[in-house]
Amino acid sequence: MRSGLTRSALILAAAVAAACASDAGSVTGGNPGNSDFKLTRVGGNAVPALDSGDSVAIGTGGVVEYREIYLERGSLTFSQDSQRFESVLHYAQYAVTTGTDGQRHLDLRGVVDFEDHGVVTHDAQGNLLLQSDLEPSVVHVATADSDGYTVQYHFPNVTFALVLAFRPEVR
Repeated sequence: MRSGLTRSALILAAAVAAACASDAGSVTGGNPGNSDFKLTRVGGNAVPALDSGDSVAIGTGGVVEYREIYLERGSLTFSQDSQRFESVLHYAQYAVTTGTDGQRHLDLRGVVDFEDHGVVTHDAQGNLLLQSDLEPSVVHVATADSDGYTVQYHFPNVTFALVLAFRPEVR
């Protein structure tokens, strides 16, 4: 019983399920004083953004539960010298039920943070290339825009990028 899951969603769902089982110009877009950015949009949608949904078997009794995974928040940070980056994407998995009143109810089943860090370089177009220390073949591409960055965030073994918008962190 699938509801249109993408390969990326399946990989993320597996990672979240594993985490749940264990209970689980310048680099700063012309503003050198601000190197902390927060996730504001995922593929054009506001955060939190639905990543995927699927029915899963629970235990050995054949009970099936519908679950949804949301990308709830994230951050992108550049180091003082603009040569390093760190990103964190926070996912949460919920069991979804419908009450007698017809309202959807979400019951948290687990969370997982995908953390990445690495080296920042530039390409010929001036984009930032964020090469992962964790998986050197993975390079995220950050394009400066009017007030932050749009990042094509790549996952290992996934052929397409997740498009994320990061804006300056307001403190």
